[in-house]
Amino acid sequence: MSRFHVQVGAFDTRQNAAALALRLRSLGYAVTLVEGPPYRVWVGGYVDGTTAQALADNLDKAGFPAILTPR
Repeated sequence: MSRFHVQVGAFDTRQNAAALALRLRSLGYAVTLVEGPPYRVWVGGYVDGTTAQALADNLDKAGFPAILTPR
């Protein structure tokens, strides 16, 4: 079974990724900052694609473009 992460950003600098991660955390999201470069900002970690897609859709509606990344 594939595990999906919802990626909300990928940055060349850690500072920009950390700023987005802080903003998302302040809104109550569980955020992971993946070291890079690129520095990636993931929200949640979900086993099924349906749940991950629902989160990505909610983030998009909130103004955070999101994509699913299988892991």
